[in-house]
Amino acid sequence: MRFIVILCFVVLCAFPASAQVAIRGVVTDSVSNVPLEMATVTLLRNSKPILFARTDAQGRFTLSLKGIQKGDKLSASYLGYAKAAVTLDDRRSVVFRLRPENFTLKEVTIRAGRIYGKQDTISYDLSRFADNRDNNLKDVLRKLPGVDVDKDGTISYNGKAINRFTVEGLDLTGGRYNLINENLKAKDVATAEIIEHDQPIKALQKKITTDNVAMNVKLKPEARDKWIFTLSPLLKVGTPIDNFNVGGRFNALQIGKKQQSLYGVEADRTGRDLSLSNKQLTSDMGTSLEPDTGLPQCYDTPALAAPIDAERLRFNTSQSWNVNKTFKTKDEKEIKWMAGYMHSSTRQSTTNCSRYYLNTDKQTETTQSKDFRLLEDRLFLNLNSEINTDKSYGSESFLLEASQSDGHSDYQKANDSFLHERIKIPLINISNQFYKLMTYEHYTLSVRSLLRFAHSPSSLNVDGDKETRTANGWYTDNSLTWLNKLGFFTQSYSVGVNAEDVSLHGGNQFFSCYFSPYWEYKRSSLTARIGGMMQWKRFPEQGNSFIDTCPWLSLNMKSGYHHEYSFYGQYRESAGDWMSFLLPAYRKDYRTMFISDGVVPRTKILFAKVEHTYKRPLNEFFWNSSASFQQIGQNVMTDMQINGGQYLYHVTQQNNHSRMTQASSILSKGFFNLHLKTKLAAKYCLTDAVQSSEGTLLNYQNRQIIVEPQLIFSPSWAEVDYSGTFAWTKSRVKQVSSLATLFDCSQRLMLTRTIGAVDISVLAVHYHNELQLSPAANMLIMDASLVWRTRKVRFEVNARNLFNKQRYERTTYSGVSSLTDSYILRPREVLFKMQFTF
Repeated sequence: MRFIVILCFVVLCAFPASAQVAIRGVVTDSVSNVPLEMATVTLLRNSKPILFARTDAQGRFTLSLKGIQKGDKLSASYLGYAKAAVTLDDRRSVVFRLRPENFTLKEVTIRAGRIYGKQDTISYDLSRFADNRDNNLKDVLRKLPGVDVDKDGTISYNGKAINRFTVEGLDLTGGRYNLINENLKAKDVATAEIIEHDQPIKALQKKITTDNVAMNVKLKPEARDKWIFTLSPLLKVGTPIDNFNVGGRFNALQIGKKQQSLYGVEADRTGRDLSLSNKQLTSDMGTSLEPDTGLPQCYDTPALAAPIDAERLRFNTSQSWNVNKTFKTKDEKEIKWMAGYMHSSTRQSTTNCSRYYLNTDKQTETTQSKDFRLLEDRLFLNLNSEINTDKSYGSESFLLEASQSDGHSDYQKANDSFLHERIKIPLINISNQFYKLMTYEHYTLSVRSLLRFAHSPSSLNVDGDKETRTANGWYTDNSLTWLNKLGFFTQSYSVGVNAEDVSLHGGNQFFSCYFSPYWEYKRSSLTARIGGMMQWKRFPEQGNSFIDTCPWLSLNMKSGYHHEYSFYGQYRESAGDWMSFLLPAYRKDYRTMFISDGVVPRTKILFAKVEHTYKRPLNEFFWNSSASFQQIGQNVMTDMQINGGQYLYHVTQQNNHSRMTQASSILSKGFFNLHLKTKLAAKYCLTDAVQSSEGTLLNYQNRQIIVEPQLIFSPSWAEVDYSGTFAWTKSRVKQVSSLATLFDCSQRLMLTRTIGAVDISVLAVHYHNELQLSPAANMLIMDASLVWRTRKVRFEVNARNLFNKQRYERTTYSGVSSLTDSYILRPREVLFKMQFTF
């Protein structure tokens, strides 16, 4: 009994000794204070690791241990940062602030904080590029070395446009990422990842190599899953002073790892193109080996011509709304639905003088003065479900598009009378895509299917003379693919059928079946891919059958981490271009007539490209250089005749060839300590082709050299943004004459001074254009703006076109012609904006 009592006493005394001790803490960046996710925290006892933990998305960690001994230490480490260690003693809470550190890991050079790279992923710490002047994500992305944002919002990395854009791993807008870039606040973004050779289908990773580039943006932890509302009213005061309009936008945004939403509405009369918000800038996985060209159209509505910043030329009244929602279910299926509507009225006034060098006797000249108004309504609804796992992939997408373009044009004749033209094109497009992929023990099997229906009753009315053409079209493409990977070798074989029925001038169809093999060898730094397609295509109404082939070869070799060399070559045969043979004759507009002999076009394309990319994230240096050659051969040719200002195009059987040679290079260099990004792009293009006029073949040659420098200097107290485009163009019609070399340049310089919470900016844009019919034109446009930033409100005043410039002129060469165009500019105007964020 005494023994039992003693034993119980010992056990009870042992309980405190074995109680668990919890050590908690957080790991952050010492410069930006951004939490570091997946940092390693290790307990060291006598310099030996005893226990470790990983930090969560907020940089937090917890270690549970039986007790702390004298001399116990806690260390924290993270890729690209110097290790830190503390002695615990009686501590129960520890904060690590890791210092960025440069080092080399095998062949990978790492720089923590601003830019760092590992294998095919480059990460940019956006907090080190953003400053208080930046309003949205697009403002930050344009500062990244190696990254460019075009005028339409397209993002490119090292000379390549990205193929996929996600935020926290989800594609909220289905490739319409302008909506994200313009609405996501700069202060909420943490990092941007560039993924080269991106393979979005998990089941095909390490099986099929791609040349695609993807971007994934990560938010700061405090911005995730939080609703952000932005209201931006606007007042425009024009010339005269009583010409004022109101507009603005409202959006609600929520971004998380499992659920994302974006709702927005906008009204504008300042020249902005609201359609860019719903423009699809990236493509999907693809469902067809034979591209779907859409429903053929006889007419073209007038469109805005914008050789300079389109906002200076567009007179508009526009409204748009959009709804985007995506979420993941418990079984990791991603459900996404998107909808949008836009209405716009666009006006523009232009004059044109065209000279055609069609024979040695004289030049043919046409002139045109046009005022047009284009009314557009566009509605779309896109429903998508996707599941993406290591063993399977499945997606189904339904798309409904309804649009109407109604163009009204007034042309001034030689006798000062006017001609009125109206082109109206309603269009309904319905499509459904299905893709299912399953991985079995020794192979992968996938099925793809596309079905599309389109309807368009179009009309042309010239001074009361109206004609209508109604087009209906069905298109389908279905394929089955078998894939197997064994060691370093991957093989894949696809078989499929596709067909199209077009009702425009009676019923016309084609149907085809195809076989597509693919072989890939990937080992170490070398990837070799060979593929192709063999297709049998039948046009029953025309009584023609064709066998088309499309072999291609791709080689990719990496030399260490920094260099990558690639080659791509392809020979492609194709048959069919509905509008080249479907109608015997049709009128395209008031002065243009097309006639066809009914010959089904055959096209043969030979293409080759070599490319070298170089990246050095440590030095913020990126370089891409490439050269390509393309030869196109066709069995039909369009003969052009001009008589009394009327254009006649006759599509007739005639073998012809054209060649294009291109070389380009893009260098981008960042300077971390100077807050500086520099870029230099150069491009050379040589085109040799032939034009037919009244049965005479005219060989012409066009050469062009373009140089584009760029500089962004953005310390906290100021910003200097410079970009320029310098172009030399030379054209020669061999049987007729050689045209003078045109030198055009545009330079844009924006200076911003920041004083506390106030930004004062001046923008100067200079255009120099050599004209064919008169001396060179020089124009200087000036803008000014003032921005006052508070915590929740942003006030902005913009004065545009301070010198009230009214007209812009430019000459371009096209084939056997020189075109001189004149455009009316928006007058001087002042914009008052406010932005409330809550």
